[in-house]
Amino acid sequence: MPSLPPRLLVGLYVAAAVIVVGALLTSDQPASTATAPTEAAPSAPEQQTYNLFPAAEDRATTTPTVVAVASKQPAAVAAALQPEPTPPPSPTTTAQAKDPGTVNTRTRAALVNIFCTPKTGGPLSGSGIIVDSRGVILTNAHVAQFLLLQSALPEGRITCVVRTGSPAKPAYYAKLLYISTAWIDANASKIGQSHATGNGENDYAFLQIIGSVDDSPLPNTFSFAQMTTDKPSKGDEVLLAGYPAGFLESATIQKGLYITSSFTTVENLFTFKDPKKVDLVSVGGTVVSQSGASGGSVVRQRDGALLAVIATASDAANTASRDLRAITLAHVDRSLAAEGKGGIAALLTGDLSQKLEDFNTNTAPALAKKLLEALKK
Repeated sequence: MPSLPPRLLVGLYVAAAVIVVGALLTSDQPASTATAPTEAAPSAPEQQTYNLFPAAEDRATTTPTVVAVASKQPAAVAAALQPEPTPPPSPTTTAQAKDPGTVNTRTRAALVNIFCTPKTGGPLSGSGIIVDSRGVILTNAHVAQFLLLQSALPEGRITCVVRTGSPAKPAYYAKLLYISTAWIDANASKIGQSHATGNGENDYAFLQIIGSVDDSPLPNTFSFAQMTTDKPSKGDEVLLAGYPAGFLESATIQKGLYITSSFTTVENLFTFKDPKKVDLVSVGGTVVSQSGASGGSVVRQRDGALLAVIATASDAANTASRDLRAITLAHVDRSLAAEGKGGIAALLTGDLSQKLEDFNTNTAPALAKKLLEALKK
């Protein structure tokens, strides 16, 4: 099967990671706000946009924003890849089947909210998932790029914290362990655009928790989601979880942002280049196909293994009609190897403190400069 050119897989950069298609919806949100909000159909669905990071209506226009417009994907490019009988080995994976309730509980325990506050304007909110007991978080590059800005701008211009729980509360500070240089090279120019699009290719970053907001000692170990680079198949049952916030006001995002999780199935499989590889999965659309949870988790239901990370969504008049998409851990693994990092296992092996220092000293400044230059144009 021919590969699908990235330009044909354009989607909204979303900050959402929960979805249900005729399945169970679970949320810690109070009953009055946990149900699907009623949406007014826009006059031109093809031109509908929403923020990567949800923000209040009074958000300053100078605040860096990444939003996107996605055209409806032609049926001709929606064909699925054929699954292979033997999946590639994964760096880490679960081995025993788990009941759905256990998978849901453990996934939520590893979920985090990446919350950035600009000096002016409303909050910026995305999701992430802890993937290592030492406090390593996997999220999207389009979320983590704001930590690059935080490191490059004068202190206080933008402040990012890691929040946990439901409702989300400030818990930790984090720094970039690695962000895809290929993604920054291809997308830095879009950070100041009001209608940026993307397809999810190389859209990943790893953060390292470095301290507690209250100066208390860090846990000896963090709850985390085990990863798998297994090749997904159509029909795989998965759990999606994140901090959707597309319909919330600024005050609610700051004080009343809740985890939402849902079981659904993989609908389609896509590739960016190699038709034998699965880089992107489609998981349909529901109320959670909205801004607020990019970087959230797609977890295989049968064993609780993290299979993919929410990255984009197509545009539509309502959330149920959108198509949420996630990049696979196999894609992240291949991308890391192509960027000279040896893959996920290699990145997370050895002295993380030294790797953190090396990245922030030798690589991050040049990447941040590209973002700053784009904002000046």
